[in-house]
Amino acid sequence: MHKHILISALLLLSSVGNSTESDELYQGIFTWGPEVHSFKTCVDNADYWILVNPEVLKLKEFYHANQQQPYQGLYIEFKGEEQPKSQQGFAADYSSQITINEVLSYTFELPPICK
Repeated sequence: MHKHILISALLLLSSVGNSTESDELYQGIFTWGPEVHSFKTCVDNADYWILVNPEVLKLKEFYHANQQQPYQGLYIEFKGEEQPKSQQGFAADYSSQITINEVLSYTFELPPICK
């Protein structure tokens, strides 16, 4: 009986991700390539620089293994937090930065609202 509870608890913890109470739900296009780590929302076209963390590295691995062309858009839904605009490097070209804390879904098939 105790073994079953422990396994259930471990499964629950592993599915939680790194999201926090202050996270918002984001939906849009993720693009990765040399000097580009960006996310653009489909609804209002807000453009963000993606801050790299373990969640993004897992997403990047999928992206590079499955992309058909350079800088191909990947539709993603995630929980994350907006961060202040960077004043340095390529990130300074974006209106803001964003931390992806938990990736919920992703696909190279772009929904009509994002095309």
